[in-house]
Amino acid sequence: MPIVVIAKDPADYQAWIEQEETRIAAAKAAERELLAMNMSMEELMSTGERVYQGWCVACHQATGGGLPGIFPAIKGSQLVLTDRAAHIDIIVNGNPGTAMQAFGRQLSLKELAAVITYTRNAFDNNTGDTVQAADVFAVQQGKGE
Repeated sequence: MPIVVIAKDPADYQAWIEQEETRIAAAKAAERELLAMNMSMEELMSTGERVYQGWCVACHQATGGGLPGIFPAIKGSQLVLTDRAAHIDIIVNGNPGTAMQAFGRQLSLKELAAVITYTRNAFDNNTGDTVQAADVFAVQQGKGE
């Protein structure tokens, strides 16, 4: 594994440290803002449909009916309809030993929240509940419902 070392004089090093601290502080502020954000049902459904069409439709189909024996249906799924925390977990962490991959590192918190909300309320599921970025973040951190 190659390693690069950059030698800096103390003033340049201090400037780099300050730049990194500013960058980290900005990232933490953006994360706090995202976690405090509550998207409307309309925004969640619109974004969720876009994410679903891009990432989920190939396996779970446009109707949410899945492919029997291969990919489970989302429409009428007891997991989707009843167990919100498990639903978030399976989207974030996948289901080992199955084709359901983990999307926690592929999609943003906003996209994850939106597609979970979408699948809980599309395909005649109509749970009426929303999932926000903070809910997804809590599951990712092991502090889910």
